[in-house]
Amino acid sequence: MNVKGELVGAEYIAFYFTAFIRDAQRMEELAQFEREIIKQVERYNLRANSQVELIAHGSNGVQQEMSRGVLGAARNKLIGGQNNGICIFGFGSDEGKRKNEN
Repeated sequence: MNVKGELVGAEYIAFYFTAFIRDAQRMEELAQFEREIIKQVERYNLRANSQVELIAHGSNGVQQEMSRGVLGAARNKLIGGQNNGICIFGFGSDEGKRKNEN
């Protein structure tokens, strides 16, 4: 820290908090809080003279990554299912041609 009390360098710093959600209003307040934290972290990291990079981890980010993972897995399953159907149809058609030739 410098004489102004500003953080000018660190190897690791962590800020953790725990929230106990009792109702939908508190859930929305926590989501809003995390969105604001992400904005502030991004704003801080854009500073050219910053020697510290902040990284925000929260349930909001985890939820977004889980959604992205589920969508990616669903896309892969759909592509795999289509490829499987094409192979079964292709091999089945080829087998039918062989039976007709004999």
